[in-house]
Amino acid sequence: MRDRVIVKRYAEGFVKFAQPTLSIEKIVQESQDFRDLLRNNSEFYDLLITPAVDEAEKLKVIETVLAGYSQEFKQLLRLLLEHGRIRNISNIAEYIRVTYAHGNEVEALLRTTYPLDLDLLKNVKEKLEKKLNKKFNLYLELDPDLLGGVQLIVGNTIIDGSVRKRLLELKQKLSALRVV
Repeated sequence: MRDRVIVKRYAEGFVKFAQPTLSIEKIVQESQDFRDLLRNNSEFYDLLITPAVDEAEKLKVIETVLAGYSQEFKQLLRLLLEHGRIRNISNIAEYIRVTYAHGNEVEALLRTTYPLDLDLLKNVKEKLEKKLNKKFNLYLELDPDLLGGVQLIVGNTIIDGSVRKRLLELKQKLSALRVV
């Protein structure tokens, strides 16, 4: 669990740091290329993580081997070396690839009990994009179990405005009350 938090923080921080000068496509491509490099050259990864080689030597090797990479990506590697987190680089690169492979577009699932007309869907999508400052690929799913309202699922986040959820919350509140 702790490693996942570390991976996410470094990956998101790197993307935020690099975006003013690099396109998201370039960031994803370098991350993917680096991950492939580590897979094909286990000796390189071993060199990066071994305590037997000092940090200055590792940085020289990085500059030599990654001559075609951006300074931003090399800065990420320097930061990971300084903080003793270089072991996480493969997972960080994979997180960046998975999260940003579609550019700035995010997949979202809108669950509702009944079909919505196209104008309403377009309006919902525009408001979400404006509020969350992201582009969405919005998918619609009909789910009669919601009883009414809508539920939005974006990655691991669920925004639940369904009648079913409200009824469950009301049930919990009522069961917590004591009748005298």
